[in-house]
Amino acid sequence: VAVENGPRLDLVFDIVGNAPPAELLTRTNAPVGFNIALREVRGRVERASSEQNASNWAAANLLDGFSQIYDRRGRQTSSGWLSSPGAALPAEVVLSFRDRKPARIGAVILDAITTIEGTDGATLTANVIPKHVEIWTGMSDEDGAFTRVAAVRLRRETGLQAVRFEPVEARFVKVRILSTFGASDTGFGEILVIEAPGSDGGILADVDLNLAAPPLGGGV
Repeated sequence: VAVENGPRLDLVFDIVGNAPPAELLTRTNAPVGFNIALREVRGRVERASSEQNASNWAAANLLDGFSQIYDRRGRQTSSGWLSSPGAALPAEVVLSFRDRKPARIGAVILDAITTIEGTDGATLTANVIPKHVEIWTGMSDEDGAFTRVAAVRLRRETGLQAVRFEPVEARFVKVRILSTFGASDTGFGEILVIEAPGSDGGILADVDLNLAAPPLGGGV
């Protein structure tokens, strides 16, 4: 780019499509189905492009059932997943379900970062919330085996935001973050993968669930 015959300047920028907004969840509009990505039911993080550390910002925290977990001293031991500062975009994480079984997926719920201050003293702002996000599914976790099923623009606010799509059979779900609201690192508090209702009862039909477990809604 040259301005009024001045020296040419090289501008680096990204072109991102005009994706529809994600849906803010309320008590009445949550997708019907069970979150099969929970660690409690043997969901797992297969890999992440990067993570800020191996403790309170580790990718494995995405499936523990809570945006934040505190110990008795009030320190956060789980704050969700945050990518490494300055890591190249897209940032992405790949999830699988019980024994890597195929499941009929109908929605993904993204919990935007809700932590104000982590145990490492780093204060977060709304800039770390992902802006443009894609959902990919596949029967293999190889990069070329995934198909994009949805692309959305998240809102610059914390809370649960849903991405709905036509149900698809998949063993793996990849969540790709294409851009943020300004921060060099980004991530989520939780990622929920919702199995679409079906006549076979789903991949957890033969599992005895402990409904008293905190990730499944139990409490004292």
